[in-house]
Amino acid sequence: MPYPQVLRTNVLVLGGGGAALRAAIAAAEASPDITVMLATKGELGRSGVTANACSDRMAFHATLPSTAPHDPDAWRRHADDVYRIGGYVSDYDLALTQAEGAAAAFAYLERLGVPWARRPDGTPDQFVTDGSEVA
Repeated sequence: MPYPQVLRTNVLVLGGGGAALRAAIAAAEASPDITVMLATKGELGRSGVTANACSDRMAFHATLPSTAPHDPDAWRRHADDVYRIGGYVSDYDLALTQAEGAAAAFAYLERLGVPWARRPDGTPDQFVTDGSEVA
């Protein structure tokens, strides 16, 4: 069946999950003068793998200033958690990279408008999951 119109774009991203949305945002940020189009068969935020992962919002592990034990190297304990919980088969250097960058990723997503759950004092509502020692 032919479509009634032809759409032109510089970048076409297929899918509506978290990875597709991130790809579209990255393309737009990298080259503000180009046209970025995202095509999905479902509703954004309500279809795809990301929407079906029940714990996406609560499972964003990041060592933030409000996260106990409140020390600047707590992210290293987060990396140790990732490595230990993964049965020591993970790439430890990758766990370090992920843990060290998690707070910046959290802040970036917050600037994009991700509605994190918050405590009454306004800090992110974090809790320890899956055997972690830090949130």
